[in-house]
Amino acid sequence: HYIPEEERQSLSSHVKKITKDIEHLRQQKLEVLFQRIPKIVSDISKQLKKEVRVVIEGEHLRLNRRTIEVLQGPLLHLIRNAIDHGIEVPLDRRKNGKEGQATILISASQREQNIFIGISDDGKGIDTDEILRKAVERQFITENEILTQREALHLIFRPGFSTKNTQDKLSGRGVGLDVVYSTIKELSGELEVHTDVG
Repeated sequence: HYIPEEERQSLSSHVKKITKDIEHLRQQKLEVLFQRIPKIVSDISKQLKKEVRVVIEGEHLRLNRRTIEVLQGPLLHLIRNAIDHGIEVPLDRRKNGKEGQATILISASQREQNIFIGISDDGKGIDTDEILRKAVERQFITENEILTQREALHLIFRPGFSTKNTQDKLSGRGVGLDVVYSTIKELSGELEVHTDVG
């Protein structure tokens, strides 16, 4: 049965539109992912006697519903780690010439088909020397191994790695960041860490 070219193009156009509409229905705004963050940050901050404000950008962007559900745990774990490990108590911040209240910025942006979600804070940063010391002490690497800063920072995603000597209820002792890393990988995502000490 012959279909004229004009009809075929029209049919193809309709199918593309329906496919796009279905995909749009499967998506949600990132605000669904971000909406619980201010309350969680407030609760953790009080528990640790720290002052933290949250700034959220890009919550209007849309992402597949399932991806949003899967990202909830990793996102919250990274935020807990930022407050617990990275952000100083107000007195220490003021001694270093900072405001007593820290800021966590959660930002989402889109480039082509990719969504980038960033979590940044104005805490003390990650001490790569401390990471390397702990990695040698706990036999993740040998004393003679030479790592780039990126490789050293990525040690925090190894199963069981921690810079703390004791376990705590908040960010655990090496429990979680390896799961965060593997979850992001399962979503075909990438995870990068950048730091400025101080």
